[in-house]
Amino acid sequence: MVRIMTIHKSKGLEFPLVIVGAMDKQFNQQDIRAKYLLHKELGFATKYIDPIKRIIYPTLIYHGIKKEMQREMLAEEMRVLYVALTRAKEKVVLVGTVKSFEKKKKKWRDIVAHQDWVLPSYYRLESLSYLDWVGASLVRHHQGEVLRDADSRLDVPKEIAEDISIWKIDRIHQGDYQTIDESNREKIEELEQAIYKWEGLVLAEQELKEKVEHHLEYQYPYQDSIYYRAKQTVTEMKRQHEVKDSYSDQQIIEPFRAPIRKRPRFMQTEQRLTRAEIGTAMHTVMQHLPLDQEWTEMKLVEFISKLEAQDMITADEATVIDAEAILGFFATEIGKQVVQAEHVEREIPFSLTLPAQDVYPNWQEQHQERIFLQGVIDCVIQTENGWVLLDYKTDQIQEDINSQTEEKLKNRYQIQMDLYAKALEQIWKQPVIEKYLYFFDKGLLVKV
Repeated sequence: MVRIMTIHKSKGLEFPLVIVGAMDKQFNQQDIRAKYLLHKELGFATKYIDPIKRIIYPTLIYHGIKKEMQREMLAEEMRVLYVALTRAKEKVVLVGTVKSFEKKKKKWRDIVAHQDWVLPSYYRLESLSYLDWVGASLVRHHQGEVLRDADSRLDVPKEIAEDISIWKIDRIHQGDYQTIDESNREKIEELEQAIYKWEGLVLAEQELKEKVEHHLEYQYPYQDSIYYRAKQTVTEMKRQHEVKDSYSDQQIIEPFRAPIRKRPRFMQTEQRLTRAEIGTAMHTVMQHLPLDQEWTEMKLVEFISKLEAQDMITADEATVIDAEAILGFFATEIGKQVVQAEHVEREIPFSLTLPAQDVYPNWQEQHQERIFLQGVIDCVIQTENGWVLLDYKTDQIQEDINSQTEEKLKNRYQIQMDLYAKALEQIWKQPVIEKYLYFFDKGLLVKV
C-alpha cells in the first residue's frame, strides 16, 4: 500500500518505508519580505519611505521583527522536518536535487570540523531548505564521505562521526536517467504506446510476470499497525480538550453522534453551550472546589462567580453549572468519602506505553507493538489498602434507573476505567482497589 500525503497530515502515523521528496525546496519566506510586518507580540513594523528622495529602506524595528519572524519560521520548519524523519519504522529515503553539487560541498566544508552536535546558529539561520540542514549534519558522519571533499579529514568527536545511525548516500547525475539503451528502445516504445492507449501488456517472461504480480498483490503483514494509531487518548470526545491533539486518536471511547437536526451553531440566533462545554465547566468546578469546608448553595454560587472572575470559566458556563447536582454529590457516601479522606488527587494527567493488545480490544496481531497512552483522571482517593478511582460523568441519562441501565453505563466506560487503573498502578506502584462512575444527572454511583 502506497500513501502520498503532506508532512502535516502524516502526524501520528507510522509506515515501514517513508520517502520524503523535494528536500531542496526552499522555505517560504514571503511573509518576512513584505513592506510591513505584523508580529503577535512585538507589534507592527514597516519600511521607511522617503517621498522626496524616492527611496524605501527598512527601519531598525523592521530588522528586529524580521529576524524574530525568521527564527520562528525556521523553528516551525524544524518541527515539520522532525515529523517527516520520524514517520518511518524501518527506513526513510530522502530525495533532493541541487544545481551544483560542488557549490553545496563548498558550503558544507566549514561544517566538517564543527565540534558540537547542534549545527552553528549562523548556519541554521542562513539555510534555505531541509537539504541544507540534513546535508550539513551528514557531512560529519563516517558514511557521509560522498558529501565531503576527497582530501577532507574528519576531525570531529567520535560520538558524532561514529554515530550508530546507518546511512547510504548516493549522488546521481540527471544524465543517468536521460540515456536510453538502444537495445531496449523497442520495448520502451511498446510500453509507452500501451500506457498511452490504456491497453494491457502481455509479459512473455514468466519470472518478470511473477515479480510484477508479487509487487501488485503485496499486502503489508501488520495490518493492525496501519489502522490503529501509535498514540491514543483515553478520554471521551465530549470533554478533556486539553489532552486532545493532532497526534491522538479517540477510538477507545467511541462517542454517540446524534443526527444533525438543527442549523449550525454559528447560524443560530441563540447560541447555546454544547454538552461537552457544560461537562468541561462542571469538571473545572470539581477540580478547584476546596474540600475543607461545608458547602451551601449560596457559597457554591459565590465560588462559581469567583472562578468566572478569574477567567477559569466563561460567563455562559457559569450560568449552566448545576450547583444542586454538585451539592447532591457531597451528600452521597462517595462524596463524604472524598471530603473525609486524608489525601485526594484531582485532574491527574498521565502518559505511559502499553502493549497494543491491552489498549485495542480488536487487536489481532501477535507482534509486540506498544501504544503511547495519554489521559487525565478526575479523582483518586487514598485509603489504607490502596486507591479508589472516581470518574465524574455529565451524561444525560434518559432511561429509568435500574440494574440494566447501570450495567449498560458500566459497559460503556469499562475499558476507560480499566486503563485508568492500569496507569495508576504502573506509575504509582500502588493498587487500585475500587473504581466508580458518578453521574451528576441522576446522582447515580456505579461501581465498575
